[in-house]
Amino acid sequence: LRFNPANLYALILLGNLLARDKGLLEEGLAWYKKAVESYPESVLAVNNYAGTLMQKKDADKNEVAELFKKAISLDNTYLNSYYALSGILIENGKLKEAFDLVQEGLKKGVSRPENPAPIKKIMMESLVRLSRELSKNAEKTILENKLKEVENAGGVSIDIEEDNSLGVPAKMELAER
Repeated sequence: LRFNPANLYALILLGNLLARDKGLLEEGLAWYKKAVESYPESVLAVNNYAGTLMQKKDADKNEVAELFKKAISLDNTYLNSYYALSGILIENGKLKEAFDLVQEGLKKGVSRPENPAPIKKIMMESLVRLSRELSKNAEKTILENKLKEVENAGGVSIDIEEDNSLGVPAKMELAER
């Protein structure tokens, strides 16, 4: 940094050393911020700043999400940005958006050699988890809609009782009489 005070890799390295290795989050953020100011079009600078900013307890999640969106717009094959943004979407209960984002990231970034195998694996696992969660929600919605339809047609309310003491899997069947 003495020879080049705006060296992108040196700024990110200092941010990594301070924020991740030494646990000095604020100090690391200062170096990442300087990297973003010096290289606003660098996906590495923006992504590292956003990722570290996200670790602050009082971080504005909307600001962090916008930074990850910017990182994706700078390089739509860099999987780390997709993964981090999908985490924010999941936190906000936007599972379908998160699923679509992870799927888009995998399509665009799977062949990028700089994306290491662990992030690809994590993204695939996330896609499977989100898929399962979305299908559970869809099944629940279908059941609730059918239940209301039957209640309205029959003029009586239906109570559902769950019995978790059964030692075998069970299924629910709904039939009109």
